[in-house]
Amino acid sequence: MINKNLVEFLQFRDSILDTKPLEKKYGISLPPIYKSFISVFKPYFAHHRVMKNNGEFQSFIVPFYSTLTLKEYTIDDDELGFESFKELEEVLTFERSNRGYLENMLFIANHGYSGGLLVGIGEKNKDKIFHNTDSTVVNFVAENIFELINKIGLIQYDFEEIPVNTHRLYKNWGEDFWRLKS
Repeated sequence: MINKNLVEFLQFRDSILDTKPLEKKYGISLPPIYKSFISVFKPYFAHHRVMKNNGEFQSFIVPFYSTLTLKEYTIDDDELGFESFKELEEVLTFERSNRGYLENMLFIANHGYSGGLLVGIGEKNKDKIFHNTDSTVVNFVAENIFELINKIGLIQYDFEEIPVNTHRLYKNWGEDFWRLKS
């Protein structure tokens, strides 16, 4: 069963994605549970903004994953560090690794700093979800994509109000952003 709070972060596609043409085109058979997920849901999460009573942006709520057992989580505890899954064609066209430890796996999400999430496509690892960094270590995360989604939590990330002396702000000609004089 999917965590009801996460349902608002999962976005349904406008229509069910027919994966067969892409699977045939790239010669890859997707595992059944992952195929069900990517066929029905868009690969990215909706981020929810929290506004102050005066209408100003205060914070946002994001999904995160952690195996830690802390009383309070921060965004820094996000072990997977991914913001979305990849679109199906990007998954299927991503250059397949010739490294043995990544055999029979497809990258389904990039990690914030390196590596990413993988789904197994072989007989022994079909539909299992793994996490890989830039090392040769591949960690098992979940039996399937829905179990992974169910392990994801929600965290509110607040922005700190940092007072800025506006007399120190400036723009160079043609720039559309502000700089701060030291």
